[in-house]
This record gives sequence, structure tokens and C-alpha cells, in this order.
Amino acid sequence: MYKSFIRPTLEYGCFVWDNCDEESKNMLDNKIKVEAATGGIKSTLHQALYDEVGWETLRSRREQHKLLLYHKMVHNDAPEYLSHLVPSMVDKNHGYSTRQSEQTDYNLSNCRLELYCTSFLPDTVRLWNLLPNDIKDISNFYLFKTVIQKQSQKRKTNVLLLK
Repeated sequence: MYKSFIRPTLEYGCFVWDNCDEESKNMLDNKIKVEAATGGIKSTLHQALYDEVGWETLRSRREQHKLLLYHKMVHNDAPEYLSHLVPSMVDKNHGYSTRQSEQTDYNLSNCRLELYCTSFLPDTVRLWNLLPNDIKDISNFYLFKTVIQKQSQKRKTNVLLLK
């Protein structure tokens, strides 16, 4: 029931509301998933429940959704009004050959306000720039989606191994 009814409702429009404060995000993740979806009580360790049921955190799913939309924007598969929002690449700011010429990073705009800094575009550009170049170069959307999901699973496995 959680994956069919509750999670899609929570994830709808997550691009817009994901710039709320960290306390609100944590409260949403913990209250909904732990108490409502799994029936856990307040003192239950949240990570233990996530591991037991095999669910990803809502935070990692929101990051995946952001990266998938940004991939569409970069490759002009998104509506034109979104594709025009993609900032220029780092190496296209000047005509000189530098060490950054082979990178596929995008410029982060200067954020004057914290609210804008955590909004969709600056936050997603930051996430995109953290990806390895071989993942950023994937032009096929479905292949990119598969790689992003596997990368998220690998991070989750690495966290479990560290414990």
C-alpha cells in the first residue's frame, strides 16, 4: 500500500517543495515511513526499518528524481521552458584550454539567499556536478535512470557495510 498510494503522493511535486528546511524533510521522512507505513513506534531505529523492508529513503528518491529531470533538461527532452534554464558549462566561459576543458560540469549561479540556494536548479546542478563524467555523458534516458538507481543502491550497500 505504501509504494502504491502513499509514496507517489509524497513524491508528487517534490521538485518544488524540496527546498524546505532540513527539519521538515527529516520529519516527513521519519513520520510517514516509520510510523504510518511500517507501523514502527517512535523509539524504533529508522535505518534498521529501512534496511529490513528494503526501501530507499525519500531523500535519495527525491535526488534521483531531480537528476532524471535535469538529464532531460540537458538533452532537450524536457519542455523548452525547462531546457532553457540549464546553465552554461564550466569550460564554455572562456576560450582558453584549461584542465577543466574535459569536464562536463555546469556553472553554479551565485546564491544570494539560502532559499534560492536550496531550490531545484542550484541544488540539482550541485548534484549533477558530483556525478562521475562517464555517467553524465550517457545520453539515453533509460540507461541513465538505471545507472542512477544502481548507484543509489550501491551507496546504500556501502553504508550498510560500514556499520
